[in-house]
Amino acid sequence: LQPMLLHLEPRALREALLALQLTRDLLRGLAASPSLMPGGVEDYFVRLNMGSKNYMYVPAQVVKMQSPEGASGEHQMQVRGADRNRPSSLTLTRLTYVSNKPFTEEELSEIASNLASGVLRNLPQAVARSMGARRAAGMTKLQPRRSEAAPAPAPALA
Repeated sequence: LQPMLLHLEPRALREALLALQLTRDLLRGLAASPSLMPGGVEDYFVRLNMGSKNYMYVPAQVVKMQSPEGASGEHQMQVRGADRNRPSSLTLTRLTYVSNKPFTEEELSEIASNLASGVLRNLPQAVARSMGARRAAGMTKLQPRRSEAAPAPAPALA
């Protein structure tokens, strides 16, 4: 029997969940070049804004990323656990609604209870560790890209 995420003591579980959170910036980077994070985004967690007028964040688990329809479209994601009234249903959401901020304590507790109730997929600790490492590598690869936008200095004329 493999030890699962929920077998971790609370502090270790918090750290594991934060290591599995995908930000909007990372998801947009992945949408542009999936090779940033081989293995895809399935079972990672996102913080979604579900409020229409005011911010209301809910934690959810990614099922899959979907390519945009039409050239100008934005990538969408299927997630589980976002609809508190129908927790087991899947929700289609746009990357725009994904937060770049880390989960709050309350949201981390909600993920833990949703893992326990089976709304979200509980993962083996070994799988979660390798997913966390893939995310960390993806974040690292994403960072230098921003500086590439700056024009390269002109070569000095000899």
